[in-house]
Amino acid sequence: MEEVDYIRKSNLYTKVPIKECIERTGNKPIAVKWTDRNKQDAKNPLYRSRLVGKEFNTYNDITLYAATPPLEALRLIISLAATYKNEIMTNDVSRAYFYAPVKEGQYIYVKLPAEDILPGEENMCGRLNYSMYGTRRAATNWQAHYTKVLVQNGFTVGTANCVTFYHPDKQICCMVHGDEFVSAGPSESLDWMMRRLKTYLT
Repeated sequence: MEEVDYIRKSNLYTKVPIKECIERTGNKPIAVKWTDRNKQDAKNPLYRSRLVGKEFNTYNDITLYAATPPLEALRLIISLAATYKNEIMTNDVSRAYFYAPVKEGQYIYVKLPAEDILPGEENMCGRLNYSMYGTRRAATNWQAHYTKVLVQNGFTVGTANCVTFYHPDKQICCMVHGDEFVSAGPSESLDWMMRRLKTYLT
């Protein structure tokens, strides 16, 4: 229920009639399920529940794949930090996909979890406003979102790989792998970046 409360507060989806989904897409809403993971151990359990979509891969579309940085990018960041006596910072964005808006023209509908169906909403589904884990466009939407955030804050996109970034004024090198950011730069610049990430991605 904590996760359901977060879904409601984040406006993940708008509840609409299932009829709208069928008329617009020709299909029923995407099924959902809960995934539970113990982040610690059996003696000290710390469970995390996530609602994920069950969108099946029914066709091949290369535009649905998000880029990943090569191993050399991480090696370069570590090398630059050592050479210029800078610091390295790592950031893991919790519920990263929930910050990525669904692009204009994308209509993605999901079934409502039982915990979020109120009386009278039995024939309703959720039209996604933001990306959900388990839907095929989530990764590319997330990549587009964090790229936009970084560029708006003065970063330039790498020419060899689109998930590597450099801030010329702050002298920050950064790479993004999934929901994890690895950056190197002067301490005060990394503090500034941390504040920017907290503003836009938390």
